[in-house]
Amino acid sequence: PRYTLVGNKYATCRFGQWDVPAPVCVKSGCSQLEEVKNSVNMTYHNNAWIVFFCLPGHQLIGSPVVYCDGSKWNSTVPGCHDSSAKVSTECDFEQPDLCGWKPDELHDFDWRRLNKKTPSSFLQTGPTYDHTYGKNGSGYYMYIESTGRIENETARLLSPVYDAELAKNGCFIFYYHMYGRSMGGLRVYQKPDRVPMYQLLSTTKRNNYTLFEQWGDQGNEWYNSVSMLSDVGDNFQIVIEGIRGNSFMSDIAIDDVSIQHGANCTKAMLEATTPPSVLQESCVGRCNLY
Repeated sequence: PRYTLVGNKYATCRFGQWDVPAPVCVKSGCSQLEEVKNSVNMTYHNNAWIVFFCLPGHQLIGSPVVYCDGSKWNSTVPGCHDSSAKVSTECDFEQPDLCGWKPDELHDFDWRRLNKKTPSSFLQTGPTYDHTYGKNGSGYYMYIESTGRIENETARLLSPVYDAELAKNGCFIFYYHMYGRSMGGLRVYQKPDRVPMYQLLSTTKRNNYTLFEQWGDQGNEWYNSVSMLSDVGDNFQIVIEGIRGNSFMSDIAIDDVSIQHGANCTKAMLEATTPPSVLQESCVGRCNLY
C-alpha cells in the first residue's frame, strides 16, 4: 500500500508560529501492538494509525495516538491507569487539555481553540467572543477555520468515553455559533463503543445516532441545543462534526458542552434559545470591509 498523509494539508504562519502541527505519512506493515487493558481504540488507514481512549475511571498515560511508518511504530502504546477522578461531563474549553476531548484522526481538518475573533471575522463569519465569558471576557471556544479548506470537508471532535449509566435520563447540552453567508453544517452524534466510526457516518445509518443537525447561516449569535441521550446499553462518546460550506465564510464555533440529567435537562429545554426561522437580511456591518 502507498503512504497516506494524516493531518492538516495546509498550514498558516501567524505571529511567527504555525497554526497547526505538521502532518505525518503513515503506512501499514508494523507488527501487532500489545493489548492495552481498560481501553478502547479506533484504527484507521489499514491499521497504520491507532487512537486510544481509556474507559471511565482510568487515566491515559502516554500518547493517545500511535502510528506506523511502514516498518516501525512511532512510540510505545499508552497505559490506562486506575483513577479516582471521574471523567469530566462538562467543558468550557478554557484549558488546553480540552477536558479529554480529542480530534478524530480520520477527518479532513481539526477544530481549533481560540479566545478572540476568528481571522475571517472582518468578512462576517465566526464569533468575536466565546459564550462562557461573553463580549467583555477573553474566554476560549472551539471553531473550524474554513479558509484554505474545500466544500464539504469535515472536522470532528470526540468526547472522552462516558459510562453507559450517564445516558439514562440524560441529555447533551452545548452552545453553537453559525454565522456566515456560505455556512455549512453542524452535526452531533452519540456513538456507542460497539459502533465503528465508518458505520456511524454512513448515510444509511447516520440518522440512528444523530442528536443534532443544523445547516446554513444562523446569524451572529450564540444558541444552545439540548438533546436527550439514548440508553444504548453501552459506553459511548459524543462526536461533534463541522462541515465546511461553499466558501471561507463558514466558520462554525461551539462552547460550553455538558451532559446533564433529569430536572437539569428539563430546565435547559425551557431556557433553550433557537435561531429565528427566517433571518432578516441587513446591510449593517456587511459593507465595512477593511
